[in-house]
Amino acid sequence: MNIKSKKIKTPSKPKKDIPLYRSVRDKLLQTIYNGELKIGEQVPSENALALQLGVSRITVRRAYQELESEGVIRRIQGSGTFVANPERKLFTLHFQDIGKEIISKGLRHDCEVLCHEEKIPAKDIRGLLGLAEGERVFHLTLMQNGDGLPISYEDRYIVSKFFPDFMEQDFTQNSILDYYFERAICERSEHRVFAVKAEEPVTKYMEIDEGEPCLFVQRLTWSFGHPATLARITLPSSRYTWHSAMDK
Repeated sequence: MNIKSKKIKTPSKPKKDIPLYRSVRDKLLQTIYNGELKIGEQVPSENALALQLGVSRITVRRAYQELESEGVIRRIQGSGTFVANPERKLFTLHFQDIGKEIISKGLRHDCEVLCHEEKIPAKDIRGLLGLAEGERVFHLTLMQNGDGLPISYEDRYIVSKFFPDFMEQDFTQNSILDYYFERAICERSEHRVFAVKAEEPVTKYMEIDEGEPCLFVQRLTWSFGHPATLARITLPSSRYTWHSAMDK
């Protein structure tokens, strides 16, 4: 049967506090689990599924991003999106939005923007983002605070062509990750995790001692086959413990 003729039922009205994209994700996942969509088969395009379900393309895109991050579907540039062949994983890394994690612990969250600019990046940043010499990027430095205590120091570099309205945003009020997901498809992310000793400017802004042990996370994301964002996040071990879990 041609994939385009297969129907995915319109999601029922989601329960209170359940985002619509999650309802779309769950319906598509059910379609895969019950065998209507099989491994290797193409899933509907974002536009086609949005039209079929009567939702926005952004809603479908977010649902697809989650399914892709979970390894349920895979995107092949120029060909489409397909049901993936499940892979056995020894472990997985999951870093959730620090701001939302602070809130989940019952703390008052606020975000302090230290730098919000457009600049020519250093050579190492340019290399990671695949930029030509002299090409400019957006640069954002911020702190995520819980009850007034700095929890994370974040240095972020954003490729301008993917986020043309970046300089117009107020990231003291809006989540940087929500902004990313609303405007770009995250095709791939790569994490590198280090143990480091705190030094300037982290010690100055977070008011911690020089040499304090910290978790350092570098996250590089791709969109449309090209590096799109680079985040370098420092979290003092005395204020943050990373936790991740994976079901079988």
